[in-house]
Amino acid sequence: VWAAVASCGLVLGFVVSGIITELLGWRWIFLVSVPFILIVLAAAALLVPSERPAEPAPLDLPGSLLLVAAPLLFTLGVVEAGQVDGTLPWLPPVALVGAVAAGALFVGVERRSRNPLVPLPFFRNRPRVLANLATALLSAALSTSFLLFTYYLQDRSSAGPLQAGLTMLPLAVSLIAASVLVPRLLGRWGARACVLAGIGFTVLAMAAIALVSSLGATSPAMIPAMTLIAAGMGFGIVGLQYVAVTGVTEDDAGIASGVQRAADQLGGSTGITLYVGIGFAPTLDGTDPFLASSFLAIAGLAAAGCVAWRISLPAAVTEETLG
Repeated sequence: VWAAVASCGLVLGFVVSGIITELLGWRWIFLVSVPFILIVLAAAALLVPSERPAEPAPLDLPGSLLLVAAPLLFTLGVVEAGQVDGTLPWLPPVALVGAVAAGALFVGVERRSRNPLVPLPFFRNRPRVLANLATALLSAALSTSFLLFTYYLQDRSSAGPLQAGLTMLPLAVSLIAASVLVPRLLGRWGARACVLAGIGFTVLAMAAIALVSSLGATSPAMIPAMTLIAAGMGFGIVGLQYVAVTGVTEDDAGIASGVQRAADQLGGSTGITLYVGIGFAPTLDGTDPFLASSFLAIAGLAAAGCVAWRISLPAAVTEETLG
């Protein structure tokens, strides 16, 4: 249900962002989010039950800051490294070293914190760790595909923002259908089979993007790749969400879902940084950027497949959860 609702938001985002960019300008896509945020805040205040813990836990502020700093510094370092005419040649290595240092410090802080943001014993659950790692690798390719679709439709096919948004509607509609179908298949196929199918669909989608770009085909030729991406996201992410939260207790349910969402978002941003950043870097002048980005994504998906293959849940847990 959660995945289907999120997919509906994706459908709305494609269409509304195209309309807003076409009629008002791209900066308005950020401002239009403000009323939606206010609506969500009001709804949360009215509809979500108020619960106050007997002993409020202290906020792990150092851990939170380090967890934000690590991906930001990593993204900055990779993007700046791809700039041929960068005015600060020392910035990329310093940012990358800072990212590694922030990550190492985060682990140290979490080990000593009285109320860690992510308790390290949480990662003793092997299926959960593998699911989150596979989520990051799969999301890296999925997020890359969204950006490649937009680039191809607007830069290569000269489609306007509204036309590009409407062209991507098959992706969004297919995603809703996949999100509704996959939970029914989890009980028949098992989580690992669904995840591997999703990764396979995504590999085919990235190969299709590379093929369409190589042939210089028109924008409708991207629709099969979009449908495959929807299947990859529906099968892969929903299956991994299931593994990541299976067997959690009431105490660690919030941590399990939060880590899974963080793996999804960080994986997506890292994928765009690496795959698109390297693929479109001026240093690769003469190479088709869509081809380079797609091949990098496929390499990451191969790693995701190897990780997903090692995922296994106890039969008793699977039967009890899926009924």
